[in-house]
Amino acid sequence: AGPVAAPSTSTIAGGIRDGNRPPPALRVCAHPLDGGTPTCIDTAAGATSYRIEVAAGRYVVAGQALDDPGMKFAHAERIRCIRAPCPPDTAIEVEVAAGEAKSGIDLSVGEALPPG
Repeated sequence: AGPVAAPSTSTIAGGIRDGNRPPPALRVCAHPLDGGTPTCIDTAAGATSYRIEVAAGRYVVAGQALDDPGMKFAHAERIRCIRAPCPPDTAIEVEVAAGEAKSGIDLSVGEALPPG
């Protein structure tokens, strides 16, 4: 058996969606809303899910393509918008308790603003 993870470690996990295409390799980061250093992982090209270990707290999760930093992914409220200019998507705050494994925090293509 491997080392046992400390119970204070929480995880955020979810899917990665890029329309009907396989997603590119991403750097996915959980940004603490209370400030501090984001926790980042890299996913392989074609990976359709991610899992990131974080401390308990409130985060927004976003990613960007490793080979195309302008291509962004975010866990966000998609705003249905018929005509431009569309409002930017709003990032969804993710709150994790100590030791909690939060799943379903899916990332999709698009830039998002932090929650107001």
